[in-house]
Amino acid sequence: MRPSTPIFVLGSPRSGTSMMGAVLGSSPEVHHLDELAGFYLVWRDLRWGRALASHKRDYQLFLAHATGNYYRTAHDAPFSCDSSPLNLLVVEEIREALPEAQFILCFRDVSGVSASLKRSYDQGFEWAGSDIFERVELWLRFYRNIARLPARSTRVFRYDEFASDPRSRWAALASSLESLGIPSVDPAVLSVSHATGATPRPTFAEQDTSGGVMLSSGPSASEPLLDLRGDQEKAVSEVLTMLTALEAGGATNLSG
Repeated sequence: MRPSTPIFVLGSPRSGTSMMGAVLGSSPEVHHLDELAGFYLVWRDLRWGRALASHKRDYQLFLAHATGNYYRTAHDAPFSCDSSPLNLLVVEEIREALPEAQFILCFRDVSGVSASLKRSYDQGFEWAGSDIFERVELWLRFYRNIARLPARSTRVFRYDEFASDPRSRWAALASSLESLGIPSVDPAVLSVSHATGATPRPTFAEQDTSGGVMLSSGPSASEPLLDLRGDQEKAVSEVLTMLTALEAGGATNLSG
């Protein structure tokens, strides 16, 4: 069994990470781990109880090493894929443990994410934010980490670009993934709503009775512009600058 190259699909919640993970997982070359978030669990979410703090770092390093080996060797496929948004919060820890890791950043405009998070909140998901300012802070919490991504091993998937014309942009996405060694991705996964635990949403494709797939216009790519507070408006602008710098540094745009 040859080692797998780990791919981490990351972004804010409601930015297309689950959809992108499903796209990658539809290729026979990829073992999709869904939203495992192994490194986040090690570095951010361990429950320590009364364990001595002096043991914490050594134990985390041990677990991070074991987690990295799992991503590399537990699967008989050239690639393994973890599509948890939480990976964006531990990029530096992932890079330290897995220097060979590849990243796909799913980026969606703050207006679209905020609108989607509101729907989630209205369905009972309190983590999605009770008002616009909480939802923007959640968006910022994730995307402020863009600067930590290595441009040479990062691909950018601009959700809004793809949503504006999935019929033509699917071909560009599939071609880009094939150039990475990930062939035969299946557009049928775009006919399934990937909004975890929520009411099914509009999708980017429909399947007919014979199994054929027809790409459609999908969810709206445009949402009303947000009227942000001055500090949040500045922070959003800084994130957009980071994204531009990432692509200028060599990150490939997967969305065509």
